[in-house]
Amino acid sequence: MEASNVLFYLLAAGLGVIIGSLATWLYWQSRVHRAYHPKEILRDYVSREVHDQLRSDADLNYENLQERIAAETGVRSELASLQARHEHLSQKLADQGKEMERLQAQSVAHFERAADRLLEEKSERFSKQNLRQLDGLLTPLKERIQTFED
Repeated sequence: MEASNVLFYLLAAGLGVIIGSLATWLYWQSRVHRAYHPKEILRDYVSREVHDQLRSDADLNYENLQERIAAETGVRSELASLQARHEHLSQKLADQGKEMERLQAQSVAHFERAADRLLEEKSERFSKQNLRQLDGLLTPLKERIQTFED
């Protein structure tokens, strides 16, 4: 007899599940029909033309966005390249400035040495010339003094 009781309880439980599922389904069906009245459907409905226009606008905006992203990527790449070039040229300019200062200092030193040598040569020549001229002036004077003394 126990097997028949178990069978009875299983049938009753299965029947209860079926009746509960049916009741739930009917409840949701009535709720769905109540939620979407024809006025609400018309209010929430978007016409095909509007939908297509919005889709077209969205696609166009997406394409524009992709183009701008690509352009920005290109500009960023060019900016990085120009910054690297600027840095390289700045370093090169600084190096050339140092080299120019070194060459200028070397040129000044060379000019000073040449000027000193030239001044020394001219001074020596000038001294010799002055000595000859003084000797040329003083020799006749010496002779006259000698003749005067004698």
